[in-house]
This record gives sequence, C-alpha cells and structure tokens, in this order.
Amino acid sequence: MFLVACRLSVAIMRKENRRRRGMQLLSLKDKVLKFINTQTKCFSMLMLAGSLNLSVTEVRCFPVPWVPGGVRATTGNAVDGITFGNLPPEGEIAIYTVSGNMINKISFQDSITGEIQWFGKNDEGQDVASGVYLWVVKSSVGKKTGKLIIVR
Repeated sequence: MFLVACRLSVAIMRKENRRRRGMQLLSLKDKVLKFINTQTKCFSMLMLAGSLNLSVTEVRCFPVPWVPGGVRATTGNAVDGITFGNLPPEGEIAIYTVSGNMINKISFQDSITGEIQWFGKNDEGQDVASGVYLWVVKSSVGKKTGKLIIVR
C-alpha cells in the first residue's frame, strides 16, 4: 500500500494487474471528520493517492460577496463563513481594510483539507463592518492577494 501526501484531491485506488495502473474506486470523503472510505467486493491491494498544493497561485476566497445573514447558497451564511481554499501546507492569511489597516491574521499549518474558514471577525473577536477587504496569503513558496466583500 502506498500513502501519498494529499490535500486538495484524494482518492482510493485499486491495483489493476492487467493494466499495470490504478483504478479509482467510488469513495466517501468527509473533510470534517477527516476520513475517506470505500467498499470492495474482494480482497484487493489499495492505495491512497492525492495531490499536494505547493504554490499559492490557486488560492481562492469564496463566497464573494459573503452575506452572513443571507439565505442564498451562492452568498454563504454565518455558519460556514468565508473559505480560503487551495492553501499551501503552511503560511498565514492577513486581512486588511482598503485603507491598509490589518484587521486579522490567521496562521495555518498542516491543514488536512487545504482550507481555512474566517467568520468575518477582527483580531478582538468583533464582527467587521460591511465593505471591501483585501487579503494576502503568504507562505514560504510565495504570496497571493485578493479582495472580498462582506454584506451584513
């Protein structure tokens, strides 16, 4: 069995002797409980395969705009927050007002899912106001910036 470091996409593969390559099995992935499982009809050699995001070029922030009190799936809600996805293994996210004042800094390390949630709070735990905010993801492999919008 082979274990490959995985963050963004992960799959359980079964070895196919005839093809000399793996075949992906239908599997259940649970990011909250951090497990993946599958069923097979016979004894098989399995491997867990995935990909590791080592850059910041694919980092994204969603949903934009974020409406914490909204009911539409496309604008999110207060329970799920704003998600920063496709993150590298370690680094930090800094969130700024458009005038350049930092309102929050989130450090991350060894994130299994490659995602971090932010719930629209400043470093003192208070809700930030509606408006446009800038975010910067920094890691040892680079830096990426973007904008997000909060509508309360």
